[in-house]
Amino acid sequence: FKEQELVDRPIELDVMRLNLPRPPRVGDVVISGEGLTRRLPDRTLFEDFSISLRPGDRIGVIGPNGIGKTTLIRTMLGDIDSESGEVRRSPRLSVGWFRQTHEHLDLTMTAWQYLQSVIVSTDGEARASEQQARNLAGAFLFSGEEQDKSLDLLSGGERARAMLAGLASSAHNLLVLDEPSNHLDIPSAE
Repeated sequence: FKEQELVDRPIELDVMRLNLPRPPRVGDVVISGEGLTRRLPDRTLFEDFSISLRPGDRIGVIGPNGIGKTTLIRTMLGDIDSESGEVRRSPRLSVGWFRQTHEHLDLTMTAWQYLQSVIVSTDGEARASEQQARNLAGAFLFSGEEQDKSLDLLSGGERARAMLAGLASSAHNLLVLDEPSNHLDIPSAE
């Protein structure tokens, strides 16, 4: 009876092929914080917190929603001030920040235009060419038609994939990914 059953061929998914630019050397310490404290009127988010990140370090900040993870990240990056303590950043620090929300994006740009505006050109020019941006979009599985869609017409997962493509190809020496897989489809997350 087994011989009579049909088995569907497994789906073959495309795989991203990337040639990423090298980020500038950052020194011995990428970013450090010492004695950081941040309070809200009704609670303390963190107190006397210290950390030092060196090149190659990978850390995860985990905890329930609303506990202050993003506030800690924003404090370390200098987006908001700590009530006490000190943050030191390498003078050669280049931060690529994937934010939970996408309100910082110009949603009228097409996918390739967005990538062109954020990626580093392969020849060192300030702005990548349209072809370089389209090649990167293709490597991140955006077909020709999808490359010409404005960001506001992309799904949340597609928009997140475009942002990740831009971050990975911008030669940053520190990547901060604040819940990057929330809207990704399964193949992109993998």
